[in-house]
Amino acid sequence: MGYPVFPSQVQFARPAWHKTTHWNTITQKPAAVRGIVTASLVPYPTWDFIVSLPWTRGDINQSASVLAAFVDIYGQCLGSGVFFYITDPSDYAVSAAQGVLLNVTPGAAEPTSQFGDGVSTQFQLARTIGPSGNFIDIIQNVNGSPTLYVNGSPMYGGYSISQYGVITFNPSVYVPSAEDELTWSGNFYFLCQFSEDTLAGLARVGVIPNVITPEVLDGLWECGDIKFSSIFV
Repeated sequence: MGYPVFPSQVQFARPAWHKTTHWNTITQKPAAVRGIVTASLVPYPTWDFIVSLPWTRGDINQSASVLAAFVDIYGQCLGSGVFFYITDPSDYAVSAAQGVLLNVTPGAAEPTSQFGDGVSTQFQLARTIGPSGNFIDIIQNVNGSPTLYVNGSPMYGGYSISQYGVITFNPSVYVPSAEDELTWSGNFYFLCQFSEDTLAGLARVGVIPNVITPEVLDGLWECGDIKFSSIFV
C-alpha cells in the first residue's frame, strides 16, 4: 500500500524536534521484593516525536500555502487513521559503516544474524546506533535505491528489495556466506502515525502582508505539540 509523504515545504520548528525511542517492557515486583523482574517484549524500538509548527503564512483556502499543505497531509491521513512517510531532517541517511543486514530467512539457523550461512537469501535492512554496535534499529522504508556492499565492494544487481526493506538475493547469482560482510548505505523515511485525531494547538494568531501583494493580508498560524510515532508494518 502506498502512503502519503509529508510535504517538505512544511518545516517544523528546530531544534525543537522531541524524539525518543519507544520500548515495550513488562515489569513486576517479585514476592520477595528483591529488585524488579523485567521482560522486554520487543527487540527493536519504534520512535516517538513531538514537534511544533512555528509561525506559518497562509490560510486553509490558499491551496499553495504551507498551512494548506500541512492541513492537507493531516486530512489525507484521516487524523490518526492512515500512516505517512516523513523525513527527519537530522536523521535520514545510513552510511556503510552503520548499515547492517539481518538474516530473516524462514528457518535460518541463526535468525537476525548479521552474517550469511551459505543458504539464507533474505535479509532485513537495519542500522547500528552508537559506538557499541549492539543497538540495532530496523529500517523498513528506504527513500530511493540503497547500495549494498559485500566485503566493502558495491554489489550491482543479483537481488531485489521489498517495500518493507527486505533484501532477497537471487541464489543463482549470489548467496551470502559466513565469511562475507554485508553492509549497505542509503536514505530512509520514518513511517509514522499521528497520535491524535485533532490538531488542538492549531490557531490563526494574526495576519501578515503578502510577500507579492502587500495590500493582501495572509493568515499567520502556529501549532504546538504535534505528536506522531513510527510504526512497523
